[in-house]
Amino acid sequence: MRYSLFFALLLFFACDKEDCTPQIPSCVLDRLLDENQLPVIQVERWDFDGRAHYYFVSDCCDIPNVLYDDDCEVVCSPDGGITGRGDGNCPDFPDDFERTVIWSKSE
Repeated sequence: MRYSLFFALLLFFACDKEDCTPQIPSCVLDRLLDENQLPVIQVERWDFDGRAHYYFVSDCCDIPNVLYDDDCEVVCSPDGGITGRGDGNCPDFPDDFERTVIWSKSE
């Protein structure tokens, strides 16, 4: 996991051109590095409504997957949790929004 974080950090600090991979906000990296956070196996960037959002996928079905805005404020939990349906507080997402995996746990 530490090697994946190293490469994510490298992308964050090395890329400042328009054609580069989108930069990862420092608050997202902080959450990945925080060992007190629940285990995360993947982070996706969701682009809709003119903003970037970050979807943290947990390693188990009973833990809600959390969607943060680009300021790392919780938007909602689209899925996961005991019911598998998240927290029920998510907005209606556009059908065609862009999803990009920006980090995943290596086995």
